Amino acid sequence: QRKLDYLLSLEGYKYQSHGTHVAGTIAASRNGAGSHGVAFASHLHAAAFGSNTFQNVQALLEQEDGIYFTQQPSSQLVKSMYDELAPRGAKVVNNSWGFGSEPETAEAMDKLALRLPVTIRNYAASAKQNDLIQVWAAGNNEGKIAGFFATIPPFDKDAEPYWLSVGNLGKQGGLGESSSNL
Repeated sequence: QRKLDYLLSLEGYKYQSHGTHVAGTIAASRNGAGSHGVAFASHLHAAAFGSNTFQNVQALLEQEDGIYFTQQPSSQLVKSMYDELAPRGAKVVNNSWGFGSEPETAEAMDKLALRLPVTIRNYAASAKQNDLIQVWAAGNNEGKIAGFFATIPPFDKDAEPYWLSVGNLGKQGGLGESSSNL
């Protein structure tokens, strides 16, 4: 019963706190209290845009009839965000998000890219026009291919100097078990 109660407490709409965790990993002060961020002397600009999540218990249990839904920002909203960050002095944008369900094969990724040429163009153009380095989480797909946004450069070669796909490390120094391949 305790496990069921816990799962039921997770069900429904949620604002995710992952961005707060990532912001601390990047820019937490070097003040002698706990750990510090990898860029502890940096200035952090935060932007939030409707990537809320809904999931039911069946989705939490990874059952076929589970419902999992995330709302992604439009590429116009992302362009507006980039256009606002650049004049404020931002040089790097960390993006630790993606689609609720990512392609798991190169063929599926290619098909998705063919359906989203405007999205690819808008993300790449915004980065290039504003001279912003894009850091993308490869994803948490247990060794499968990296997520869509982390793999935009093959679909827009001019974006490559502005793109960095990152994963997490395991205890032995290799790619972590939950991380997608880079």
